Amino acid sequence: MIQHILKVRLAQLGRYMAELGWIRSVLGAGLLVFLWLMLLKKAIFFVELSAILLGVSLASITYLHLYRPDKAFLNSFGQSTKWVFWAEYLLLSFPILLIASLTAYWWAAIIYVVIVGLLSLLKWTPRQLKTFTLPLRIIPAEAFEWKSGLRLGISHLVSIYLFVIILMPSPYFFPLLLLGGCLVCTNFYFECEPLIMLRATEVSSGKFLFHKIGMAFKLYLLLFSIPTVVYIAMHSEFWFLPLYGAFVGCFLLALAILMKYSLYQPGLRLGFNSMMIGFSVVSFVIPFLAPVPIFLLIRYARKASKNLNLYLYD
Repeated sequence: MIQHILKVRLAQLGRYMAELGWIRSVLGAGLLVFLWLMLLKKAIFFVELSAILLGVSLASITYLHLYRPDKAFLNSFGQSTKWVFWAEYLLLSFPILLIASLTAYWWAAIIYVVIVGLLSLLKWTPRQLKTFTLPLRIIPAEAFEWKSGLRLGISHLVSIYLFVIILMPSPYFFPLLLLGGCLVCTNFYFECEPLIMLRATEVSSGKFLFHKIGMAFKLYLLLFSIPTVVYIAMHSEFWFLPLYGAFVGCFLLALAILMKYSLYQPGLRLGFNSMMIGFSVVSFVIPFLAPVPIFLLIRYARKASKNLNLYLYD
């Protein structure tokens, strides 16, 4: 059972790499290896980094397990499914576990493996909240992506809020959770609206993009304003961390919006954009890649303005 599922996952990975292109795949793999080596080097001198990485990894695995769409299907195969989940999660966590095992937090890696094993036994999936109506009325009509995204993904944001509350005593996790909330919000911009909604604005492409990005900034900052204030009150000496997290979050939202409208076609689904957002996140961690997101932002801003002109002035 486990071998069969893992073979299927490897086949899916192969198809994904073929679609992406082997040159890009090799470059991406090289960047991941470089990132791992950089984290290992830092973890040797800053031992607490291992605990932070394990915490972030465990939160990510928990989130993945709670909301993975194939969980009900795999659970239909019986008790052996738990071993499939456990094997997949350990493979995903292996780079982090290896870093922790090489530091003083090797014991935390053992506890991590046990917790992931217990998590694999959980069959529960959070239900979509159906009473989340009042906050949606506050959101302006032109921010329809947020209305739709929150209606479908509010349970994801609630989960992130719970992680924020649980991990608030630690000063290191909050910026990462702020980034996680941003990544959920960028999913709001992976589907193109009908042409009639685009033309209803009756403004130029530049004003349209400026207003769209500004609205996203306001809603994102408002969404996480309360936990940010609480964090700064609890950890005043680390006041700059949530500000940096908010800056990265706003940057990624702007990039997601510009990528959407640079490729805009009525009704088009832009799932590939999630990979570019993920690459931009990695670029903020690796110093020599820091200029890449700025280059992408400028490039997609020009393409978005040019592409919108085809639809707004047709």
